[in-house]
Amino acid sequence: MEDLQKYFALVASHRALDRERGLASFVTSLNTAIEDGSISEDNREFLEWFHQILDEFPLKEDWESRLAVLEVSKVILEVDIGLLFIDKIIQNAKNLFDDPEARCRLGISEVLQNLSKVIGTEIWQQFEPFVEKSISDNYERANYENPEEKQTVYMHDQEGWKSLETSFICMEGMMRGCGESFFPFLTAKWQDVIIRSLSHTNRFVREIGYKTIRTICEITSAEQLQSTGPLFTSHLKLGLADNWSQVRYAASIATRSFMLCIPPENKEQYYADLLPRMCLNRYYGAEGVRLYSHETWRLVVGSEGKNLVAKYIDEFVEYYCEQADADNHSVREAACKVITELARHIDQMAVKKHISELLESLKYLLKDASWPVRDAACIASGEFIIYYPEESKEKLEIFYDLWFHHLSDNIWSVRETTALALGNVMRAYKEPAVDIICDKIRELLPKAKEQPHDSHILGDYENTTTFGVAAKKRRDNDIELHTGQTVHSCGSLAPRLKRGTDHEDHGFTHDEQPWEMSDGAIYLLRELAILHPERAIEFLDTLAEISRLKGFFAHIHVLLQTIWRQLPKIAQCIGSEVMAGKIEQFIEPLFDSLSSGHRLLESQAGFAVDEMRSLLGDDFDKYLTEEYKNMMVQNEFVYSQVQ
Repeated sequence: MEDLQKYFALVASHRALDRERGLASFVTSLNTAIEDGSISEDNREFLEWFHQILDEFPLKEDWESRLAVLEVSKVILEVDIGLLFIDKIIQNAKNLFDDPEARCRLGISEVLQNLSKVIGTEIWQQFEPFVEKSISDNYERANYENPEEKQTVYMHDQEGWKSLETSFICMEGMMRGCGESFFPFLTAKWQDVIIRSLSHTNRFVREIGYKTIRTICEITSAEQLQSTGPLFTSHLKLGLADNWSQVRYAASIATRSFMLCIPPENKEQYYADLLPRMCLNRYYGAEGVRLYSHETWRLVVGSEGKNLVAKYIDEFVEYYCEQADADNHSVREAACKVITELARHIDQMAVKKHISELLESLKYLLKDASWPVRDAACIASGEFIIYYPEESKEKLEIFYDLWFHHLSDNIWSVRETTALALGNVMRAYKEPAVDIICDKIRELLPKAKEQPHDSHILGDYENTTTFGVAAKKRRDNDIELHTGQTVHSCGSLAPRLKRGTDHEDHGFTHDEQPWEMSDGAIYLLRELAILHPERAIEFLDTLAEISRLKGFFAHIHVLLQTIWRQLPKIAQCIGSEVMAGKIEQFIEPLFDSLSSGHRLLESQAGFAVDEMRSLLGDDFDKYLTEEYKNMMVQNEFVYSQVQ
């Protein structure tokens, strides 16, 4: 008894850690006492003490005390002795149902779930009026006037919504506790209430709405679920595309439960609505949604995924193009990746009729403000060129302009993926494309020599930082800035990262830096060397010239890293015999980089030394002076042995 009293005091503590530890110890102590017989139905001391707790603590002013009695009530209901306290526990749950503290209301939901397990649907019949009134009273929340600030306070989709969310949680808990016996109480009225929650303004309400759908699927037979299938599907597809990751995740769980509960012979009628959304979520930015959707896809479609995509290609393409125009940049990136899958893996006869609209979407994605979107769009556009060269010809000139622009993108990976796309262009269109690519390399590769001496990293970008107290106050009180704006998931930068349009570029405008043009051209030269090594030879002298540029601008180390990372790959393609005649002009700048003091640059230079020695052998070593040999011995990034 003393231990239980001590641990209960901790459960009512003001410190969260004490409450967690106290509850765990209370559970352990209670189970031990029941097993050894020290607590039983005949133990008057325990009965009087626990009745006193149930009488007094729900009336306490501090919410921790009220939560404590709910926590131990939930625990006591899990053991046989809990039957002695059911009446008081039910009364406390009724009294605290609309408690002002959300944590207490969540505690009520757990108590009601355990009560439902013990006495079944009788609990729902007692609490249905409470749930109905709470939902009815709190479903809508009007904007209100704040007399202190003398302004209107507007409700947004992540604002607290009084007890609406927790009332749905209580209902879902009672459904789960009652199990299949609850289905007769799932009347048309309550189905309508649940369906309405799926389109509620508040994202927490939508989230619990989809969790409730999952519970309904789990407690309902396949035959019963079939009757509500079309209604559920029309809202599940909205949840799978919700802008909030938490809602999308809850909808993903509900969708899996729904699809696995439906008999196999009846599933296909829901494929057109659900499969495109399930498929795209396999690349969604939030890891939980992404991984769960991968597993759901495997469970639902098995090895028939490619065939089903081809069968419902119209619905897939329509949805992918729609999501390519979404407000959320993470969604647009996912759209790029699933569009890439269409090019690579789906039957060409099915995809061909949609090439034009897919390329049109990619055109705008290549102009996106978000660099991961541009990066993914470069990959996708290159895949369509290689798999559908004839169908892509009509938009080739437009894509040439975009690709050549992205060769000087401010993000290095976009420059590289652009080169990969242009490599596919050369594969698809042969000599005419090769001539165009060579002209572009000839134009861009030497541009670094034009880089201003006084340039700085991010020098072209205006400093618009808005940190500081004064700046924060200006932003907090800017009505236009905070009115009518889309609120996105935590971590989403979508409001600042605009979609591409016909009238503007990717929204991250900057004057193209000459060194970035050369950097992009180096990646493009690598792709040329892979496909047409004989055409790449003419550019080696220019590449050597820019490798000899000294550190007169802030980005030189980035450019040199690219040179030393790509030179061995280019050399392998053109062959050791040709490279042996060109390597001398690279030796001095290579060892200058190896001793630069910039660790990333030294690492790439060391890699280049090892790779070029492996490829050329004595044709490389004959240019090594004693100084260079000592440098190789002393440098930690050179692994090959010096003779």
